[in-house]
Amino acid sequence: MRRFRTGIAAIGLIAAPLAATPVAAQETDVAEALPADELAEAQAIINAIYPPGERDAIFTKMVNDIGGQFGAAAMQGPIFQEPGIRAIMDDFLSNLGERLMPTIQKHLPQIIDATAVAYVNKFSLEELQQIRAFSQTPAGSRYFRESPELLSDPAVAAANQRYFADITKLQGEAGSEIRVKVQQYLAENPDALKRIEEAMAEAN
Repeated sequence: MRRFRTGIAAIGLIAAPLAATPVAAQETDVAEALPADELAEAQAIINAIYPPGERDAIFTKMVNDIGGQFGAAAMQGPIFQEPGIRAIMDDFLSNLGERLMPTIQKHLPQIIDATAVAYVNKFSLEELQQIRAFSQTPAGSRYFRESPELLSDPAVAAANQRYFADITKLQGEAGSEIRVKVQQYLAENPDALKRIEEAMAEAN
């Protein structure tokens, strides 16, 4: 039974971080204080990397690629040798991009704006103009448009799977350590456990 619970925990370990995969944003109010010409150059560069009409497809594929690579590395152990469970996880990972797309679409405009701000903060106007000019050459255009595709290259996928395998192991070790400490704390502080239980009951 303990091994079964461990396997179920492993499934949760795979699903939880992937459900929050794509991106992190920052506040973009500062964009209003930035030079308009620099911001326009930065936005042109981002449009070269992620053409507005193709962004949903690009980000869906990126999430699916990452999910597949993470799953291939993390789905180890007897529970994942069970065909039915393996099929459930494969289906979850294969549809991860589509599952997350509503959330991606909600946050993507802010993420794009924040990235433009970051470009302006990092590069001078001259540098931004040079980058944009490069993005408009045949080589530059292909470079920017193909960059997200590199995630699915077999060499990158293999390297990512090795990385995810080690990360999964570390997550498991850290999770076990934290669980023991939390359980010990709650056992020593029953008032804290009562407060948590009451708060969770109110939330539900």
